[in-house]
Amino acid sequence: MRKQELYKYLKTRQSRRSKHRTKRRTKRRTKRRTKRRTKRRTKRRTKRRTKRKTKRRVKRRTKRRSRRESSRKSSRKPRTKSRRSRKTSSMNSYFDKIYVINLRDKKERWNKVSEQFRKQGIKVQRFEAIDGRCKTERECEKKRQYFERKYNLIISTDLMTAASLIIATILIAREIVSKGYSRVLICEDDVNLVPNINQLFEQGIREIARSRLRWDLLYLGCGSRCGSRCISRSKTKSAKYLTSMKKFTGDSFYVCNKEDLRSPCSPRTCKPVSDLISRAKTPGGTWAYAFSNRGAHKFLKYVNNEVYDHIDQILAHMTDAGKISSLAFDPPIIYHQYGAFRPDSDIEWDW
Repeated sequence: MRKQELYKYLKTRQSRRSKHRTKRRTKRRTKRRTKRRTKRRTKRRTKRRTKRKTKRRVKRRTKRRSRRESSRKSSRKPRTKSRRSRKTSSMNSYFDKIYVINLRDKKERWNKVSEQFRKQGIKVQRFEAIDGRCKTERECEKKRQYFERKYNLIISTDLMTAASLIIATILIAREIVSKGYSRVLICEDDVNLVPNINQLFEQGIREIARSRLRWDLLYLGCGSRCGSRCISRSKTKSAKYLTSMKKFTGDSFYVCNKEDLRSPCSPRTCKPVSDLISRAKTPGGTWAYAFSNRGAHKFLKYVNNEVYDHIDQILAHMTDAGKISSLAFDPPIIYHQYGAFRPDSDIEWDW
C-alpha cells in the first residue's frame, strides 16, 4: 500500500511540474509573440507617419515654390530682344541727368525716342517743352508777356515759336547751376542713335580724359562746322551720300550718313583731339549736346535772361568767339531724324 501511494504521489508531482513548465513556456511564447507584434505594429505606424509627413512637406514645398515663382514673374520686367537693355549705359554714369525735350501733345515722338534709348540701356527723363506756338499776333503777345513774368526773362517779339526751345535750355542750365550737377545731356525728341553708341561713347570719353581737356559743351551730334571726318567734296566709298543740305544752301558735298548735317571743315579749323573727338568751330543744331557746370554758368551769364535768337545760333556764336569751349564726336553718334527735312516741326528754320 505504501508503495502504491508513493507511486501515485510521485506521478501527481511530475504532472504538476510538467503543467508548470508548459505554463511557463506558453507565457514566454506569448510574450515573444506580443513583442514581435508590437514591433511590427510600431514599424507600420512609423512608416505611415513618415509617409504622411513627407507628403505634407512636399505639398508645402510645392506651394512655396509656386508662390515664389508667381511673385518673381509679377516683379520681373518683360524681356527685350537686345541684351544691352539689361545693363545700364555708361552714359547714365557719366551724366547726372539725360533730358529729352518733348511737347505735351507729341506723345508719339516721346514713345519712339524713349524706346530707342531703352534698347541701348540708356535711362532718359522727359522734360516738358515750353509751348510757344501761337497763331495770331495778339495770342503771341499774351504768351510772350506770360513767359516773361513766369520765367523772369526778356523775350523778343519776333521769336515766339523758337523761344520755347531756348527757354527750356535756360531752365535746364539754371537747374544745373542750382543743384550743382557736373554734366547734363540735352536731347530733342526727333533723333536717331547709332547702333554701337555705348561703345563709341565710352571710347570718346576715355580719349577726352587722356587729352585732359575741359569742355563746356560736348556735342554728341551737331551740324555746320563740327568736325572733318566722313565729309568729302567728292564721292568716296565711305562718303557716298549727297548731303540733304544742298536743297537749302546749294553747296554739294558727300557724307557717310544720310542724316549728317555737317558742312566741310578743314582739320586746321576743326582740330581733331583724338580718333573720335574734334573741336567744334560753329556747331549747328541742338538735338544732342551736353552742358558742363562751368558751361552752364557761362551760358547763363552770356544770355543774361534775354531771349533774342535761336539756341543753336547763340551757342555757335559763343563757340566761334571763344567764350565757350566746345568738343564734338566726329563723326556724330546721334543724328537728327530725316536730316535737314523737318516734316512736323513747328519752328521755322532758316538754313
